[in-house]
Amino acid sequence: MPVIMIGVAHAALTTLIALEGSHSSVFAGLAIIGGICSAFRLILVYVFRRRFRSRHFRAWEAAYAVGSYTFSVVLAVTVSCALVWGDDVARILGMSLFFAYGGGLVARASLVPWISKGALTVVALIVTVTMLLAWEPFFLGLLLLTIMMYGGGLATIDILHSTVSELELSQRQLEIHALTDHLTGLPNRKMLEDSLAGILNDLKPNEVVALHFIDLDQFKTANDTYGHTVGDRALQIAARRLISTVHNSDFVARFGGDEFVIVQRGLRSKDHAEELGWQIIAKLSQPYAIDNHSVVIGASDGIALANVQGLDPATLIELSDKALYSAKRAGRGRVVVTEDGLQEFA
Repeated sequence: MPVIMIGVAHAALTTLIALEGSHSSVFAGLAIIGGICSAFRLILVYVFRRRFRSRHFRAWEAAYAVGSYTFSVVLAVTVSCALVWGDDVARILGMSLFFAYGGGLVARASLVPWISKGALTVVALIVTVTMLLAWEPFFLGLLLLTIMMYGGGLATIDILHSTVSELELSQRQLEIHALTDHLTGLPNRKMLEDSLAGILNDLKPNEVVALHFIDLDQFKTANDTYGHTVGDRALQIAARRLISTVHNSDFVARFGGDEFVIVQRGLRSKDHAEELGWQIIAKLSQPYAIDNHSVVIGASDGIALANVQGLDPATLIELSDKALYSAKRAGRGRVVVTEDGLQEFA
């Protein structure tokens, strides 16, 4: 909308002056060039809002800079011509357009501040030089206003950009906070479900993933015996042990309470998943040295295999939960693998 408004205002001013007959060809040419620049900028805005891809940002930014600088030159030349050749009405309209454009550049500074600063400098410099070269007392007040607008505009651009950047950072931090378990720093259940959906949707032919549903055996007893502070420390240590056990391509999350989930990728066989399960149990069963206590807890692992693209994450989680239940019924400290996912969805 701002691009359209300033483009229309520029076209109206140049057309009005051209119709008066004074240097009409110059203003007609400026109107045409300004219209082309405005159309180009509108196309760039449309691309940014509807079809933008982050990997193309540099190219888009360069094109937007060219469009903005070119239009700034055209507008500045138009205002300068109005100051030199126009009557008092044309001068007032020209400077009004100049100040409106400068205000719009400041307002849009949060997107690409260096472009806004450059465009503001271009238009202010050309208009200032014009008033100095064609000096008359009428220009004194306009010159002072131009200098004030330019200095205040640059400062405002910096403030706006800093404020918007801080707000964007806070927003990203809130988003990360909403997807992270506060105690362990691991992804939480929500992030697990979102990531698992993406992993299952991207499964390649013959690719198999394993979902490990891990429960800490006897954790409640240890938590009641040593207190919640020790229990929380044990969960944090367990999280670090899980991360150190898996590969970089695997995904570790805290499901809730004393339950963790690992999404294992790149499986060669069922034995590969079971092997990791026993490694996890061995790691988690090592004593936890916390506040002069040697806390001993164990772990059980229920594993569900899947190889079908687009499988519902909730289904795979449910299958692994059933396998975990079987492992705990078998005496805890066990690994149970279910292939129901492979059989039902293959």
